[in-house]
Amino acid sequence: MKADVPKMKASLAQMKANILTIKDVNETARWQNNVEMWETMIAHMEHMQKHMESMETGMMQDHGMGTTPSEKKPQ
Repeated sequence: MKADVPKMKASLAQMKANILTIKDVNETARWQNNVEMWETMIAHMEHMQKHMESMETGMMQDHGMGTTPSEKKPQ
């Protein structure tokens, strides 16, 4: 997922650039709605990615990985 987000952002930037070339008002509206949907999806993926990373960090600390013995949480 980490590698997908930058690719999706690049595709989204291309979509936005393409909207500027569309002459038909209805077609422009369709593409704009599509862009908005993908912006929402990418933001959601970024949020989920951050959430997963924070969970991994917490799991590593709970299992004694990446902490010194004095930093371990009491069981």
